[in-house]
Order: sequence, then structure tokens, then C-alpha cells
Amino acid sequence: MIFLVHKEHLGQRARYVQALRQGLTFYSRRYGPYPYPTVTLVDPAPGATGAGGMEYPTLFTAGTHRFMPAGIRMPEMVTIHEFGHGYWYGIVGSNEFEEAWLDEGINSYSEVKAMAEFYGADRSLLDLGPIRIGDLTYQRAGVIGGGRFDPILRRSWDFVSGGSYSLNVYNKACLMMLTLERHLGEETMGRVMKAYYEEWKFRHPTSEDFIQTAETVSGRDLDWFFDQALRSPDKLDYAVSSISSEPVREAEGVFKGKLVKAEVKSDSKTPAAYRSEVVLARKGEWVFPQDVLVVFANGRKVRETWDGRDRWKRFVYTGPDKLDHVRIDPDGIWLLDVNWANNSLRLEPRPAGARKTAWKIASFFQHLLTLLSL
Repeated sequence: MIFLVHKEHLGQRARYVQALRQGLTFYSRRYGPYPYPTVTLVDPAPGATGAGGMEYPTLFTAGTHRFMPAGIRMPEMVTIHEFGHGYWYGIVGSNEFEEAWLDEGINSYSEVKAMAEFYGADRSLLDLGPIRIGDLTYQRAGVIGGGRFDPILRRSWDFVSGGSYSLNVYNKACLMMLTLERHLGEETMGRVMKAYYEEWKFRHPTSEDFIQTAETVSGRDLDWFFDQALRSPDKLDYAVSSISSEPVREAEGVFKGKLVKAEVKSDSKTPAAYRSEVVLARKGEWVFPQDVLVVFANGRKVRETWDGRDRWKRFVYTGPDKLDHVRIDPDGIWLLDVNWANNSLRLEPRPAGARKTAWKIASFFQHLLTLLSL
């Protein structure tokens, strides 16, 4: 490992050394051995930050500032990311002009996983007391507010803007890969990535080659996934639209001059006391299957599945217990969902929890503004 560090940044050379060792360890273990005898990190001089964050086979530029608190992990992130390009455009020769996500997206996915492994998922980018931000949160922030002009798979010069290019081939492609991992399982995704690297090292794969590898290794048809996540500019957004839980009243009427009461059927062995209703909605254009967790006041849980195709879906329950709350995607698989705030709904809001969350948000921004004013 060769480090060319500017004299004003020598105080941070240990951070560079540690991050590059971590990158070598992570990529070699997860994908395949690093095949070259050397790797060189170049630290741009002060005032030359425009030269930072650039990659070439066996050599890359990083970047830092003279006063960079240890809790701001940009030097580590840039080092791991730029080293990783040696795998996803250097060794696996992706065409970054026509299918940039094969390099930037897969590498951003690898970066998120590496940073989480070495620094903690909730603080991998920023760890300054109460201010903690993970790389995954950073990636999601870009996608949540992003537009619908372009899909991930598009020639670089055909994107509407540089911002749309970055949003799609970095952030959105990264979330697509992480979502695929949660859908297939980490062990299966690990086998997919190793197989892809082994088959296409020192060759030039296309998006179809990656998809074929993923399908072959996982044994699943993934066209439905990639046709939307890779080729469509639309968004994924499912929501719990409404929930209710009302006391059951005995149905009665007059039949042949006599008052007759109808039996109310219950979902459980005990008499029905409540009729609960859950309505789910598909607000986005993408169609993804959904798991639903329905929780009642006594702690009883019911898991439902929905293919997600219709614009809405209703579930009805009758039983002795009142509904408590409902959550879509309780296992957190669909990271591409642009609005997690509408994924759950509680029958009776808890003001204390809302106040606590509001206080945390206010505290976060207060500390952030203090940091920026230094």
C-alpha cells in the first residue's frame, strides 16, 4: 500500500491506512482476492479538492481537510468507495458511459455494507455525540426527494441533468441492490456477488449479465423486480390508509312476526366483541408484494400477504380484542419505498412518543447548526 499524503494532512494518515486496509479486507473477502501487487492512495493538496474522489486501476485519489473530526467519516468513506472502483469498473470492466449503475451503483452498495461493518450501520458517516447518520440514511435521503425523470438504466448523456444522473446511478441503484439483498437474503446475495465477480472479472458485463447471474444463483425469476427498479423512473410507495376497530352489535330483525338475533361469527373461539378493518393503499406505480403485520391490543399478531397489484386492499377481523396497530413491510425489506412514515398506523396515537420524536429531531438540527457554524 502506497500513500502519497500532503504534508498538511499527515495528521490523518492513520485514518487513510486503516480505511484502505478495511477496503482491501472487505472487497477481498466478499467478492474475490485483490489481484494486483500494489494499490496507491493519493491525497490531493489543500485547494485541489476537485481532484479528489477519482479512480484508476491500482491508483485512486481520496480527500480530506486539515481539521477533520474523527466522527466525520468522509475520508474513510471516500477511501473505501474509490478503492472499490478498482473492482467494479477496473477488474469487472463495466461500461460507465452506457450503464453507469454497474459501477457506481454496485460500488455504492458495497460501500454502505463496508462502512456499516466497520463503523456501525447507524453512525457510519457521522458520529458526533447525539448526531449520528449512517450511510444507508444518506442514500435514502437522496431517493426520497428525487424526481421521476429518468430510470437507473440509461446512457449517461441521456439523463436530464447531472443531479438526476447522480440520484439514479449512485443512490437509487444502491438502494436497489440493498433491497434485492433483503429480498433474496444476505447469504444468497453474497453468492450472487461472488459469482458475478468470478464470472466477469477482466471481462465486460452488461446489465443483462448481472440479472442473469442473480437469477441463476438465486433460482428465482427477477424480471418483475428489475423491470421496475432498473428500467422504470417511477416510485415505490405503499401505505396503511386507514384502520378501525368498533364494538360488534348483535344483528337482529323481525322474521314472521318474531324478533330474531343473528349469530356474529368470530375469527377466534371466543365471542366477537370488535370488528376491525384495515385498508392498505398503493400510492406509487411500482407493484411489489407486501407483508403486513396486524397487532391487537392483547398482543395477538396476524401476518398477512398482499400481491400489491390493486390500488387498495381491505382486511377484516372479528374477535374479542381491539386493534392496536398495523405495519406494512415489518421486516424492512423494501428500502426503495420512498415514504416509510405511512407504512404504519396506530389506532390510538401516543402523544408521548410523538413529543419524544419531535425533541430528537429538534436536538439533531440544533447540534447540526452548531457544527456548521464552527
